[in-house]
Amino acid sequence: RFKGTELDVDSLTIQHELGDLALNGHLSLVEYYPLKATLSAHSRLPWLDQQLKGRDAKLVAEGPLTDLNGALTLTGQEQLTAKVRLNTLAPDLPFTFSAAWKALQWPLVGTPDIQALSGQLESSGHLSAYQARLTSQLKQAHLPDLQLDSQMTGSLAGLEFKPLSLKTAHSSLQVNGQLGWTDGLRWQGQLQGQTQAIKEWLPDMEGRLSLQVTSKFDYAQGHWQLSLPNVKGEGVLNGYALNMAGKLAGNDQHQWQ
Repeated sequence: RFKGTELDVDSLTIQHELGDLALNGHLSLVEYYPLKATLSAHSRLPWLDQQLKGRDAKLVAEGPLTDLNGALTLTGQEQLTAKVRLNTLAPDLPFTFSAAWKALQWPLVGTPDIQALSGQLESSGHLSAYQARLTSQLKQAHLPDLQLDSQMTGSLAGLEFKPLSLKTAHSSLQVNGQLGWTDGLRWQGQLQGQTQAIKEWLPDMEGRLSLQVTSKFDYAQGHWQLSLPNVKGEGVLNGYALNMAGKLAGNDQHQWQ
């Protein structure tokens, strides 16, 4: 209901075969439209083999459009919460964002093939220049637990990893590089990995291994090119010394060298 420049929504509900929505809140039609609203949702979506069915979410928004705060909560075993603060009227959309979860998994229900546990994602900046950090513990059947820590900077044109790091009890992997998505998809980066116990990954093998790879990939207009100008490996496998060095290049025309 309206009263002067004030709008109050005591209760607005929408029921549909795909789910239910319930909204309540207050909006002032002055200056930068300060508001306070709560939107609750219950899903009956049949997508992903019914995995989204029965899910509940709540979004709370508060503040003027120049300093709007939002908080999202998803119920369930994931225990996911997310918070955002942004100026919706600024051309470059300055923002801060954070999310945390206890257990994300795939598939969403039943026995998981892969899990991301105790995770956090934080990001701040503008759409044209922002920074982010992602941390989580990854679990997958028949593989060692992985600790993920990725620091990134980004823009509307791409993302830079500096670095993306994966660690286990005896192994580590670091990826530094740039991923761009204007005029196609482009990647250029370096990978460094080492394991002091290759048995972590290959139970029938003993030894250690270190690896360095420089890579470049381009995809545009249905065509791709891959270049590995520097591949180096060194280690010991089942008592035999291993040393390798080389390069590789190829494309979608099956031209390899």
